Amino acid sequence: MVNDLDFGKIGYTDRGDWSASYNSGDGYEYLDGVAYDDCYWISLDNDNTQTPSDSATKWHKALSGKAATQAATAANTAAGNANDAATLANQKAGLANTAAQSANEAAEAAAAAVVVAELAPVATESNVRAIVSSFLAGS
Repeated sequence: MVNDLDFGKIGYTDRGDWSASYNSGDGYEYLDGVAYDDCYWISLDNDNTQTPSDSATKWHKALSGKAATQAATAANTAAGNANDAATLANQKAGLANTAAQSANEAAEAAAAAVVVAELAPVATESNVRAIVSSFLAGS
């Protein structure tokens, strides 16, 4: 018999700034994290509609002070900027690949033009056969 282990929620989920109307007013879930009153709070219960405070029984103050909330905000901003930079880098890489492909096509066209230019003055059947034979012998 296989026993499934349900560990439940094992890490907190950042829900941004606390709001009384979060989740249509149904409140926060166990281990939801919120910023409120210059502190960061972790919900200790499901359907938590309590306002975070030192006397609230359904909240744990994880970080206190304005510096803590500013650090959390700065981290979220940095993550957003990193995602934007990654998106831009992917776009630029796509443009670089397109440019490289165009350059290769232009190089192939130039090489073909050189061959045509070299063959034009010597385009007798015997000269063409000699050039092809010489090319094949060298490869």
